[in-house]
Amino acid sequence: MPVKIFISSVQNELQSERRELARFIQQDALLQKINTGYIEQVGTGTNDMINCCVSMGLQRPEFYQQEEFRVILWRRTGNETGNEIKIDLFVKQVIVAIGSQTLTARSIKEKLGLRGDDNFRKNYLTPALESGYIAMLYPENPKRKGQAYYLTGKGLSVLENKLCV
Repeated sequence: MPVKIFISSVQNELQSERRELARFIQQDALLQKINTGYIEQVGTGTNDMINCCVSMGLQRPEFYQQEEFRVILWRRTGNETGNEIKIDLFVKQVIVAIGSQTLTARSIKEKLGLRGDDNFRKNYLTPALESGYIAMLYPENPKRKGQAYYLTGKGLSVLENKLCV
């Protein structure tokens, strides 16, 4: 039998943990988007999940409400057809952070709540550039002071169509 905890009874004891969780969410662009109501924004969260799965040729998710709410998301078995769009989570975060703006690497890194330059370049910026989702404002001079980045058509289509971002 599951253990039930009433939040009001442990609210004071968990106050520091709640603050730490709030700080963590504020530092992550994707979690912040989810926390600010994206999932249930006008009820679109469920529709976005369904549309994303269908657009990738997957079986529609199944939803169950019993003692708890459950969603079953199906994986590819190798027999499905359709255009599979695989976007790394870090690249997705860069796409969302840039949006319709032109931003410097420093601005993108700040929006993502990241600190280390090496980690940011290796795991976020370079993969987004190499996969063609973003482009340099001054490609002829990659190390130019004030170099900025913007979404390409490919990046904009991901953002505008909400393809699993």
